[in-house]
Amino acid sequence: MTTAQSTTKTELKKLDNRRAELIRKLYYQVADALPQLAEELEFADLDLGGEGGPLIEEHLAVCEMMEAFRRVTVGKFL
Repeated sequence: MTTAQSTTKTELKKLDNRRAELIRKLYYQVADALPQLAEELEFADLDLGGEGGPLIEEHLAVCEMMEAFRRVTVGKFL
């Protein structure tokens, strides 16, 4: 565990149960939704001809969000 992760874990333990549960719930909602959103945007682009239009750009942006989300560690500690 890195120092930053250890600090995050310590800080999360200080939260009241209601706040910690809300953060946990929202974390997992985002974790569950991002891959499906990326996939649906890709399929929507294909439905419209697959020419690499704005929907594939949105798909790629969501993929970047998923990559960034992998660095979020709160899910490990709640």
